[in-house]
Amino acid sequence: MKSSNVFWGVFLITIGLIYFGESVNLFQTDLSGLVKLWPLIIVFIGVSYFKIPNIYKLILSGLNGILFGLILVGMLSCKCSHGCPANWFSHSNIKINTDHRNVVTKSIALDSLVTSANLNITAGASSIDLEGSTDSLMMYKAEAEIIDVQYDNNSDKSTANLNLKLGESNDINVSRHTEIALNNNINWKLNVNAGAGDLSLDLSKHKVNEVSIQTGVSSCFLKLGNRADTVNIDVNTGVSSVDIEIPKDMACKIQLKEGLSDINLDQFNKVNNNIYLTDNFDKTKKVIFINYEGALSSLSVNRY
Repeated sequence: MKSSNVFWGVFLITIGLIYFGESVNLFQTDLSGLVKLWPLIIVFIGVSYFKIPNIYKLILSGLNGILFGLILVGMLSCKCSHGCPANWFSHSNIKINTDHRNVVTKSIALDSLVTSANLNITAGASSIDLEGSTDSLMMYKAEAEIIDVQYDNNSDKSTANLNLKLGESNDINVSRHTEIALNNNINWKLNVNAGAGDLSLDLSKHKVNEVSIQTGVSSCFLKLGNRADTVNIDVNTGVSSVDIEIPKDMACKIQLKEGLSDINLDQFNKVNNNIYLTDNFDKTKKVIFINYEGALSSLSVNRY
């Protein structure tokens, strides 16, 4: 029996039993506190990577199914507006209040010698929208309290290095939402390391050579354009939903190293359990390479 079958079976049974118990008044309690169990999922996922007998991996999958079911019920029962994980994925709760005195909109000037840039984003529980372009090197809009930006050039001034760190605040009036726009005339390498939150990265108008995404508990949307000849994408997720859109006129190879993941690759030809190719892979020079590793996650790659 596959670990994924055990996980999804136990997961659905857990949710069904909880709601059945509520419907027949077997228990009446606030279930929102169940969200506090989420770190245990990461613990069990970590243990499953050790070389242990398959029977123990099946047991861990079952435990993860129970935990994930409990946490999902807790998230759906949560009534808080900022601290609850159920609301980390809702833009309605984290839109920037432009009347707030700490909201800043800043741009970083583009040096005439710069032809490429590296952008490193580190975030905790945040919402990030990267969309649109700017004549500057980068423009961002966020609460001054949570954002820290460092900028420098390499020795010959041709490559800009940007480090953007998004912190957290205990003030419920401080938004966790950040908007970013990048210059679309230079080559970009993007690295995102996010603990939990909502990532929306529309890079369809930009020259992007590399994208690296590491997330914990998150929802991630990534859209690529066809302005670069070769694009390398590395995605490493925990409990996440990942949706990627790529242009039809580019070839694509996907290599998977998934854990308990739900994979939707209907527009790809399956080579084996780990490798998928587009039908034009040998017919075009423009190629996207996607390396994906997910624990408890879902992956969908669509061509537009």
